[in-house]
Amino acid sequence: MPLLNIKREILIIEDDHSFHMILKKTFFALDPNLTIHSFFDGLDAIEYVRDPMEEDERAYKSIILLDLTMPILDGWGFLDLFHNLPKSIKEHYTIFIVSSSINKSDRDRALTYDCVKNYYSKPLLVADFNQILKSCDEAIE
Repeated sequence: MPLLNIKREILIIEDDHSFHMILKKTFFALDPNLTIHSFFDGLDAIEYVRDPMEEDERAYKSIILLDLTMPILDGWGFLDLFHNLPKSIKEHYTIFIVSSSINKSDRDRALTYDCVKNYYSKPLLVADFNQILKSCDEAIE
């Protein structure tokens, strides 16, 4: 159940249009008040993240759902660029990897980044969606 008066924002960084739609439909079914931003490569997403926020946007944290395999700038490149951003920007985001890779070395590597909270393999379960939304709420508390 969403907390009252809390803005939840999710950035989906995923090149698969079908999976993008599944994510959006499922999240909106769980919380129709969500704000979702869609990006189909890491470059557009990192440019969005780098842009200065308005003062009222600094009051909450955003969740990033990041695929690792994408064109232009993949998830690894996004993580490297994100890692080098100022703390004042990074502190507003929590990253979850959502990947088709079940390779343990990918999982282990992704979790070495401080900003990565968890690694999910596709497809996501309803429990995974709920855990991600719960993380939105915890980030605000």
